[in-house]
Amino acid sequence: MTHHLFLSDEGQLLPNWQAAFSQARSGLLPSADGTPAARDDTLVWVDITTPQDVHTTLRALPSTRVIAMSRHPLPAEALACLRLGCRGYCHTLSSPGMLQDVAGVVSHGGLWAGVDLLQQGLRALRSPLEAENETWELLTPRERQIAGCIVDGLNNKEICRHLGIEERTTKTHITSILKKAQVRDRLQLVARLTHQAEPAASSPD
Repeated sequence: MTHHLFLSDEGQLLPNWQAAFSQARSGLLPSADGTPAARDDTLVWVDITTPQDVHTTLRALPSTRVIAMSRHPLPAEALACLRLGCRGYCHTLSSPGMLQDVAGVVSHGGLWAGVDLLQQGLRALRSPLEAENETWELLTPRERQIAGCIVDGLNNKEICRHLGIEERTTKTHITSILKKAQVRDRLQLVARLTHQAEPAASSPD
């Protein structure tokens, strides 16, 4: 059974949090005065003011999976939180059903940021991929085109239209790219290609 701990400045459960997870606990954000206790199987939801709240929580509870929540979600903030090590990012006032969906994805090892929000963030970070990137050098010319589309935030169907290839071919290439990059999913691929702290992107010719 997955446990849920919601951390905020107020230390109180919001109605939508409690409706999503009836057994959820609440607590204050970690500080110099103390850190809430959490088991390794706990999902820790952090109602953040800045990504620094995420950094502090991850440092205080290194064995837990952390999901950042914001009352004013922004693409750049979503990417910053994911790069820090969060497993998800969503609106503080998300519906109970949405929170349950996020928890389901994260509990099974995935990452959640919402497709639209993530694509906006990735497109905002467009600049040429660095030629010296070791992962980039492992890819074939076609794989580099597809990897560039992924960094730009395109989904599979958009990649197919952009490059004029079939979806089955796109999926085959993506599987090969993830294997060569030794990553599990598209978000990890983007982080690997962009060196984490210095986001970069590429568009096919």
